[in-house]
Amino acid sequence: IDFHELGHSLQVSMWSEYTEPESIVNLVSVAVNNIASGQTMDNAFANSLGLGEKLNRQRPTRDLAAIDWMVTYLFRDGARMTAQEMSYQYRGHAQYVDIAALFTWDTLGKFFKEEHERAIVLGVGRRPGFKSIDGFSEYYYGAFQGEGIDSRILRMSKAAGADLRPLFHFWGVNPVDNTRLAAALQKQGSLPSRKVYDRLVHYKSVIPSGTTPYYDKNNALAFWNDSIAQKTRDSVDKLLSTTGYSYFPDGQPQTNN
Repeated sequence: IDFHELGHSLQVSMWSEYTEPESIVNLVSVAVNNIASGQTMDNAFANSLGLGEKLNRQRPTRDLAAIDWMVTYLFRDGARMTAQEMSYQYRGHAQYVDIAALFTWDTLGKFFKEEHERAIVLGVGRRPGFKSIDGFSEYYYGAFQGEGIDSRILRMSKAAGADLRPLFHFWGVNPVDNTRLAAALQKQGSLPSRKVYDRLVHYKSVIPSGTTPYYDKNNALAFWNDSIAQKTRDSVDKLLSTTGYSYFPDGQPQTNN
């Protein structure tokens, strides 16, 4: 609880002040648990919410958080994650934990340092209307109806040294203008990531079979069958395919990024 509220007091910038305020604040707890207390990333993640919180009647892991998101109709429809799906839930801040695990905490540190410096210059209360040098509309504190998302993906990718579009898209933060964003990423040298590709392949592998009883975050038996399970796998395949979103035009990247 203390770290959750500390997250609010830090006024961490968000994809949207209308969807993410009760999820990204839990990232502080993960960082403290992992870096200062030496807990494994999954244990730090599990301890970032109330001790009684579980997923599918099990101790939370990133895999279970991913499943909890993948079994929703929003994921199957390729839609963005809503405030209802994010707030006070592991899947809401799992995207950042994935970045820390794949690209180190320094990547997040670089990005949020830049956010902090922009806030000093531009003011915390800034709203739409400012155009950054990359040409994307952006905010400091939050976004509205997709504004700012592409700028944040671009700058977070720069900090990671890799194209993070497919990872954010997987976690329900979809690019607004994917074509223009792809060009900007290429210009700054952010290439497709094998780490991200392999992580999404892994998440596809943990999708429950159609005959596996799945209990949602409320421990209620979810509606689940072979057809829905296949549609869920298809949704991950769209992120991995060489066509469609074209995040991985050459299949699995051969670089080590």
